[in-house]
Amino acid sequence: MCAHIALARDRTLGSVYEDPIDGRVHVRYPVDPVDKKHITEGVIALAKMNYVEGARVIFGTDPGVAPFIRKADSNTSYTDDADFQAFLNNIRSRCLPAPDHLLGSAHQMGTNRMARAPHLGVVDPKGRVWETKNVYICDTSVFPSASGVNPMITVMGISDYISSELAEVMSAEAGVGNGAQQTSKL
Repeated sequence: MCAHIALARDRTLGSVYEDPIDGRVHVRYPVDPVDKKHITEGVIALAKMNYVEGARVIFGTDPGVAPFIRKADSNTSYTDDADFQAFLNNIRSRCLPAPDHLLGSAHQMGTNRMARAPHLGVVDPKGRVWETKNVYICDTSVFPSASGVNPMITVMGISDYISSELAEVMSAEAGVGNGAQQTSKL
């Protein structure tokens, strides 16, 4: 068994808020029609990839869509498999009906947006929080928006850049010179 996720560069803004009566935390995330289409096509692309790789059973993310079960003797292309095409059409026709559709979140991005001015974001291009001295952020939250792809390499580059800058600042404040060339004795 293998699970996949389809990342979307969503346009929808959600919110997290506390219930004023009982204090429970609630998440509100209305999915924009364009985002619904992109997420649906991502799920379909994943189903096609699984078919090509020989998966025998393929689930969508909607509990209202029965899983696709490949016939034991089927060696056809997914474009020629009428049952698989019906499965894909069923996914498309339902197109993420809330609230029963499974929707999750991974690689949250853009919540502390990097920007050239304080009114446009939370941190400056060097990862410094605009309104708080000596606080740096160097994770996916500084992305200007969701990337729509796995952010691993990008966040590694951003973290390396921001941490190098931070090392320089700390060395200058300590009066030690180039922080990147310093070695510590543990």
